[in-house]
Amino acid sequence: MKYLHSRYRGAILAFMAVLLLFLGLFDLALFSEVERSVLGNARRQAEDELSLLGSFTREALLRHDQATARKFLNQWTSGHPDIIELRVVAPDGAVLVDFRRPMPEANAAGFNRQLQYAGSSPLRLRMRKDFTPVVEGLDRLRLQMGERSVLLAALMGVVLWYILRRLALVPLEREIAARRQTEGKYRELVEGTDNLITQVNARGELTFVNHQSRNIFGLRPEECLGRSAFDFIHAEDRETTRQALQVWIEKKMASATIENRQVSRTGEVRDLLWTTNLHYGRNGEVLTINSIGRDITRRKQAEEKIRRSYQFQSTLNEILRLSLEPLPLERQLAGALDQILAIPSFGVEKRGCVYVVEEDPRTLVMKAQQGFTPEHLAQCARVPFGKCLCGQAALNAEAADAGCQSIIHETGPGASPHGHYCIPIRSGERLYGLINLEVQEPQSRERDEGPFLSAVASTLAGMVERSRTAADRQKLQTRLIEAEKLSALGRMTTNVAHEIRNPLTVVGGLARRLDRRIPDGTTEKKYTRVIAAEARRLEKILKRVDSYVFDLPLEKHALNFNRLVSEALAGFAETCAERSIEVRTSLAELPPVAVDRRKVREVLDNVLDNGIDAMPKGGALTVETRRKRRDERDYAVVRIADTGVGIEPQDLDRILEPFYTTKAAGGHQAVGLGLSITKKFMDRHEGFIEVQSRRGEGSTFELFFPIGGE
Repeated sequence: MKYLHSRYRGAILAFMAVLLLFLGLFDLALFSEVERSVLGNARRQAEDELSLLGSFTREALLRHDQATARKFLNQWTSGHPDIIELRVVAPDGAVLVDFRRPMPEANAAGFNRQLQYAGSSPLRLRMRKDFTPVVEGLDRLRLQMGERSVLLAALMGVVLWYILRRLALVPLEREIAARRQTEGKYRELVEGTDNLITQVNARGELTFVNHQSRNIFGLRPEECLGRSAFDFIHAEDRETTRQALQVWIEKKMASATIENRQVSRTGEVRDLLWTTNLHYGRNGEVLTINSIGRDITRRKQAEEKIRRSYQFQSTLNEILRLSLEPLPLERQLAGALDQILAIPSFGVEKRGCVYVVEEDPRTLVMKAQQGFTPEHLAQCARVPFGKCLCGQAALNAEAADAGCQSIIHETGPGASPHGHYCIPIRSGERLYGLINLEVQEPQSRERDEGPFLSAVASTLAGMVERSRTAADRQKLQTRLIEAEKLSALGRMTTNVAHEIRNPLTVVGGLARRLDRRIPDGTTEKKYTRVIAAEARRLEKILKRVDSYVFDLPLEKHALNFNRLVSEALAGFAETCAERSIEVRTSLAELPPVAVDRRKVREVLDNVLDNGIDAMPKGGALTVETRRKRRDERDYAVVRIADTGVGIEPQDLDRILEPFYTTKAAGGHQAVGLGLSITKKFMDRHEGFIEVQSRRGEGSTFELFFPIGGE
């Protein structure tokens, strides 16, 4: 009732305000006219007064009686206190009166007049008169008119309120009280429920919502009224809901159910199950649609969680099955990646890859990928630790995710906005690789994704471990077989060398003796020299066989490694000059390295000799030293690269085998022991060799000597 009274009081006050405004405007117009008339009369009286003064003064001047004129004018100004200034100048320039009264001139007005007489110069009069009494009278009049208007508006408002109170409010209050009792019972049903209740008109506008609009829409009920019900439906469900509603109307269905998602003002999404009742008019048109929506968000979330868990577990089972199949590691990783990207609810794009750490423990090598463009493959085939998001995750050995705008996420040319999951593949403290999955941008990570990806990474770690264990086992078996072969070959070679050495010594000694006795320039002299040279070559081969077969103890000393390399290069300087081979060196600062000087020199000589032999028509021989770290150990590395003929791919795996050579059979070192001896000496120094070669482009040998060995 108080609200109703206040509404009527407000209406009456508004009426009084409008009436007061009208009266004020009327009084303003009336007062303006009165003010214009009063001020006009005052100005005309002042002009008439100035004309009277001019006429009297002109008559006195015609009588040549300026004294009378001055006396009259002074008496006039003294008797009229509203005159602020009066100045009268005779035609001859004499000032008859120059009167000034010090007083405010805020309401003053000036008047000027000139009078001609007897054809002489004019009589000039100037007067300023104060209209303050007139203005004050007008102000009093305006105040009286305002008071009258306010009194009249208040009187009419009181009368109107009395009439409304007696004729309208009392019956209306009784009706409102009855309605409130009915509404109270209705609200107990509508407002006491946890469901959202709505009513929509034929235009789809909300005409009623209950208090649950605060929870579902994030708006008060009154804020929802007049808005389209479709404004709150999720964009992906909006068209489906429209089509369903159209079918209901076409079939004249009285009730129906539907599920859709509602979006609140803050963006929160809720799933609702609607029970809808449609009300039609006499002509079959829809009048209203009443609906009750039950919030089933938690039920849907539970169903989604169960479904995702089933998908994740199925994917893990399939990856485990793949890991047990006798497939190459690359195919196993590719199959696992396909399984991950095939999960429909995972929120990832159909792009991703799997990296593995191989020889270089600080570099990720891509082994499987899906959806990458050639530009992405070129950019991401090998990722050093610390570079981009993948390198950071590998460096820290921790899972990482980032959006496209992240400063550590580098995108290739033409890449659309996206983010990444990067999950290290590790077992204990050992890092085997990394899973990289591309996700939409922005992407919020679900709670169950982390454990799932960790489980996948653990499974892939076991997959890589088994593959490497199998590869190591195969290598060990191959080495055992090769060791047995080489042992048998060594025993046989030792026996053969022993049988050959004595006759060879005799042949070589006799050839050298004959060479000293046969005169120069004869054919016999030439033959004896050839025999002696070949005997020396065979002795050198026997010496290499001894070096390969017999394991003499190493005599290690801490040496200046760069000096050792320089000495080896100096031994080939003349040969390089003769064959037009450019020698390029870059020797980094290295600490002393404990090695057997003679054996390391033989290693360097063998590799340098092979590089020079590969460039019969000249080229460039590059020799560099540097320090590298592999498998938690520091190495002094000698890199020897040539621009020669290169090595065929099928020969790369065999060049370190004994008696295997790619040189012509008639060559002076075609026996195939140089690199075998080199490998043996490197193994004895606990080092290793890496070879890269491309046919027609040259070969590169890297010799790794451990730093700090005894």
